Amino acid sequence: MAIKKTPAKKITSKTPPKVDRSHGYNSMCAFELANITYRQLDHWDRIDFVKPSLEEAIGSGSRRLYSYGDIVKLRAIKELRDAGLSVKSIQIVMDNLKTEFNADLATSNLVIDGKTPILATDDELVDLIRGGQRVLNVLPMAPVQQEVDAKIIQLFPEHKLSEKPANKTSVKPVAKAAAQKA
Repeated sequence: MAIKKTPAKKITSKTPPKVDRSHGYNSMCAFELANITYRQLDHWDRIDFVKPSLEEAIGSGSRRLYSYGDIVKLRAIKELRDAGLSVKSIQIVMDNLKTEFNADLATSNLVIDGKTPILATDDELVDLIRGGQRVLNVLPMAPVQQEVDAKIIQLFPEHKLSEKPANKTSVKPVAKAAAQKA
């Protein structure tokens, strides 16, 4: 089963297309879908880096069968290789994601700092090579704006947005009131 080569189409919709994820893909499809070479795919299988989860090759002439998840994983690995990470580093990253964070490579947000892959969670950055060592804390700033908005509405209820456009002169009384309080 060969994949027909067609020019890539730019997907403009905000929702990704739905894909039936129950199919298996042979090696020819797998390397093409993952945008890697057949030699990379074969090598990664032989060194037990990425094994097909549906059917492994057993002897000469047998065929590997890759799942949708395998294809996504292969593609994620390709992106990390293109970013300059070695196969050994990527293996460490995958192991640490699985054991330390119960996370999957393909669904994780990684920041690459030179040759160091860093996991970006909701509240911290974690070095995935050095065994999950915390590098920096992420300070989300969106709640700051929400807190300021809530405080403004508490102190000045008339400043809550309505359906009508705001009056430009409404800024001056607040500035005067603030100056008089100071």
